Amino acid sequence: MHTRIRGGSGAALASTRAAAYPRSGAADHVAQVGEGLDKCSAFTTALQGTTMNVQVIRLPTPRFGDGSPTLRLSAGRRGGPLHLQTDVVVLRGGDTMLQFQYTSMDPSGHEQFASLAKLAVDKFRKSDQI
Repeated sequence: MHTRIRGGSGAALASTRAAAYPRSGAADHVAQVGEGLDKCSAFTTALQGTTMNVQVIRLPTPRFGDGSPTLRLSAGRRGGPLHLQTDVVVLRGGDTMLQFQYTSMDPSGHEQFASLAKLAVDKFRKSDQI
């Protein structure tokens, strides 16, 4: 399952992904996200030929499922005004994993992240996946 909601200006995107894994796959994936947060605080990548510096910030973790690491990726273009911010929560319920993310060029929209993530989780729970 994959759902996207785009803001009217195209400057914001909310995305939900759900996946079922065999055996311990969902637990392993969520654990790897948490381990990655402990090891990586920044990296550099290329986006459409432009070098981007990305900071990785651990956010307070909501108690949604069996595991729910929450993070913010704050990316800025080297020497330019482009700035993207993505908030992500990854959670697990049994063998199912849900990832909700919100990306925007306007940081003020991220104040709504926790309530938007909760709506996505509640909808997922209603489908008896978590």
